[in-house]
This record gives sequence, C-alpha cells and structure tokens, in this order.
Amino acid sequence: MSWLRPLALWGALRLGPAAQAGRPLLIEDAGVNEPGSGHVEAWFERTADGNRVWTVSPAYAPLPQLEIAAALAHAGQAPHTLGRLQVKWQINPPQDERCFHALVLAAAHERRPSASSQAFNAVMSCPIGPGALHLNAGANWPAQGRAAPFVGVAWEQPLRPVTAHIEWLAARRARPVFNLGLRTTLTAGGLQLDGSIGRSGGRTLFSVGIKQPF
Repeated sequence: MSWLRPLALWGALRLGPAAQAGRPLLIEDAGVNEPGSGHVEAWFERTADGNRVWTVSPAYAPLPQLEIAAALAHAGQAPHTLGRLQVKWQINPPQDERCFHALVLAAAHERRPSASSQAFNAVMSCPIGPGALHLNAGANWPAQGRAAPFVGVAWEQPLRPVTAHIEWLAARRARPVFNLGLRTTLTAGGLQLDGSIGRSGGRTLFSVGIKQPF
C-alpha cells in the first residue's frame, strides 16, 4: 500500500502503491480480483525511520479488469493517520504467458499535519518460467512541491509451501529500499500469512500481515 510524500512518513506508503500490492510486496503488480470478489489485508510494520505503523486495506473488483482499493494507516509514535483511495485498471488480462499491464491512480490524505497528494503508476507483470517479474514506474504529486518520480522492480518465486520475493524501489528525494518477503496460504478459504524484511539508508524495516479473500 503508497504515495504520500515519498519518505516523509513511512516506508511502504512513501514509495509507491505498495499497500495495495499483493502482500508482502511493497510495489504493485498488474493483477486484479475477479469481478464481484475482493480481499482485505492488514499488517504491522516498522519503517526505516523507526515508525510503527498499523494498516488495514480492503479491495474489491466491481467490474472485469477494474479494482478499487482503500487503505487506512496509523503510525503510533508521531501519531499520524493516512487514508488513501486507489483505482487500478488492468489494460490486458494475463494470457498465454505474456506480459500484462495496469494503470493505477490514487489520492491520499494525511492528518496532523494535513497534507494531500495524488499519484500515478504504470505497472507491468511478466510470467517468466516458474516466477514472475513486476515493474513499476510513476510519480507522486504533493499538493505543494515538485513531483517525485519513483521506480520499482520485483521478482516472485514459488518455493513450496511458500512464495518468496525480492524487490528494489527508488524515488526522488528518498533513499532506495531493498526488501525480501515470504507468503503462505493457511486455510482452504485462502487466509494468507506474510512477512518481509528490508533495508533503507542503513536501517532495517520489517512487516508482518494477513490477507483474507472474500
């Protein structure tokens, strides 16, 4: 889950639409839920600046190739609350092991201090062998100040009974983030447990969370 003021508040929400990516990825993938279905993600993270953040993020697909998501994050130390609304349009669905693409638009608002921003992200996901490559390129536009472009790349690899990933993110006026993560499905209903650990500016960040489809 993200895009408000890169590196001004917390890691996953600073660099891209990570809160809305498939947990525990920080960047976005080009996948969407099936029409009429969705999921809820919830996670705790410690960011590179030492903040401890709780986030809840539901997502739902009302139409084919269209997904709407929201996120509410609270950083307890400072304290900060941030809300975001995101729309993802999948340009072409996955087919025949070809790359597929999506466009993401988001708007975020932070309280204390009050600040808003908008963001755009172009996403490409490519099945390659047993894994998948995800590429992001976009920008965040604060209400005041210059746009902050960002890029990200991630590789996902199934390693039964878990799926692992490695990713790298960079944004203007921000230190790059290097991140590793694992996820696994716990129940027949699709309940997922996931976690990640990373580095940014010589500091360690981590997260642990769950995801439940509906």
